[in-house]
Amino acid sequence: MQRLLALTIVLCAELMFASPGRAADPRVQLRDGGLMPRSAGIAVWANSPETTLSVWNPGAGVLRTRLQWFNVLQDAYLVTPQGVADAPGHSGNVLDIEALVGSSARGDWSLATNARSRYRFTVTSGPVATTDLPGVDFGIHLGDSGLPVQNLLARLQTISHPTYLLPGQSDARAGFE
Repeated sequence: MQRLLALTIVLCAELMFASPGRAADPRVQLRDGGLMPRSAGIAVWANSPETTLSVWNPGAGVLRTRLQWFNVLQDAYLVTPQGVADAPGHSGNVLDIEALVGSSARGDWSLATNARSRYRFTVTSGPVATTDLPGVDFGIHLGDSGLPVQNLLARLQTISHPTYLLPGQSDARAGFE
């Protein structure tokens, strides 16, 4: 009976670690991007067409999570930890993928693009206009919007093209890292 109870506890623990949001808190490292608050999964604001993400799973079980990449070019795709190009679900400027990271392991993903050699882009600063400009591939915002970073990101999500951010003189730089 004790053996059955011990086996049941181990099995329940394994299931708990394999469930979304139940594994040990992953350690996330980004290059050219920022984390966005989300209730489930890992949400990345891509601040470059080549943003990279590393997820370290310190837990004893498999980490199953959703990765959402916001602010990506229309022809973007992900390169998986195995070096394979993966075309996840693409809705507007968002890529969406289910990810698994093994026990005490690290998963690395990088954003890549088949972008054309010629671009049309816009450069802005100050208050953010949410008007779409036809034919624009991406935008660069030079900061000083007067908004906290999370509010700025929410406003930029309404625009049909990705917008890369640089902090202005009056912006709190920590929010842009």
